[in-house]
Amino acid sequence: GGVHFDNKWNSDKESINTNYKIGSLKVDINKNVLSQQNIPGNIVNRNNDQLTENYIFRQKLDATYQIKLDSTSNLKIVADGTLKNNDTQSEFTTIGTRGDNSLLNTELRTNNNEGDEQIFNLSGLYTKRLKKLGRNYSLSVNGNINEKNSEGFLYSLNEAFNTDGSLRESVLTDQFKTNKIKSTLFATNATFTEPLSKKLSLVMNYGLSFNSAIADRKSFNTSTPGNYNVLDNEFSNYFETDQLSNQGGAILSYKGSKTVLNGGLKVNNITFDQYDQFNDIRYNRSFFNWMPQARYQYKFTQYKSFSISYNGRTNQPTVTQLQPVRVNDDLLNIPIGNPNLKPSFNNNFGINYNSYKVISDQYIYGYASVNFINNQIVNNTTFDNNTGRSEYQFINL
Repeated sequence: GGVHFDNKWNSDKESINTNYKIGSLKVDINKNVLSQQNIPGNIVNRNNDQLTENYIFRQKLDATYQIKLDSTSNLKIVADGTLKNNDTQSEFTTIGTRGDNSLLNTELRTNNNEGDEQIFNLSGLYTKRLKKLGRNYSLSVNGNINEKNSEGFLYSLNEAFNTDGSLRESVLTDQFKTNKIKSTLFATNATFTEPLSKKLSLVMNYGLSFNSAIADRKSFNTSTPGNYNVLDNEFSNYFETDQLSNQGGAILSYKGSKTVLNGGLKVNNITFDQYDQFNDIRYNRSFFNWMPQARYQYKFTQYKSFSISYNGRTNQPTVTQLQPVRVNDDLLNIPIGNPNLKPSFNNNFGINYNSYKVISDQYIYGYASVNFINNQIVNNTTFDNNTGRSEYQFINL
């Protein structure tokens, strides 16, 4: 359900739009997955049964306020907040066999988790047109706070078998887990547009952003049955990361009767300050990135055009990928964070063609793109032939 409110006043110079939504969702999953893992010198076949009950309760409130300050300037403010609660109970049964059908491993696992999430976003945009036609500037400010908290129990029994069918090892895990991830983002960007001629214009911008995040993951073993008070350091970690980004750039645009051409360059400097509290290790790094962009468009007619473009951009690693901790929620597949990850850089080339015939109402559209990624963040997987378990760490390719 929800409620909506919309109003204008002051001769329609000011307006507000608000919405409140509330809802819940219950999802039951019962599935069977057959998979095959091909590894040099080995094949693993897995039969996995999963039974999950998931309940989500969600509330969201948003508001948009706009005001026309005068004939040349406008201000827009947008705010929204979301509250989520979830309760998940899962049961897994997995049987792994080798390529010769001999039993490799089995897993019986239950995960019970309760969690909540709070999200708050606030943004403002101010635009101003100056006396000279085409000259204008804008200033945007954005803020975001996102906090997730969860706790629950993990119980699993993992057994590995030798090729003759005898038991190789048995691992019982009975843990209480807490997980907290909080991120705070502040970003601002200023843009100035200057017309150089009737067909030529220059757009300059500068942006500053700061992103702070913590990831607090703890696992507790039992001292006595039902008493989860022994911290497991192998699967626990407290990690902090701060990212400061400065970005400036300029784009030159040409707009003719049939041709549109623009190109420019953005320069970005990112500083990472990371702290692994459990191991008392600090990581300080800095990266300098060049981000060129270009686009050419030719208009054959009003309804037919062709364009080609290039864009370069960076992608930052997440705090989950950076946090140096092993996660044993699934002992057959254990991820490990990597605090030495670098940002990846994406190169995108695109070609676009579209044509529309008004009389016959015929539309033809074609698009193709190619991506090249430098320092792509991928998983480096280590497989244990004896137990059938995999550990994968995030690395730059």
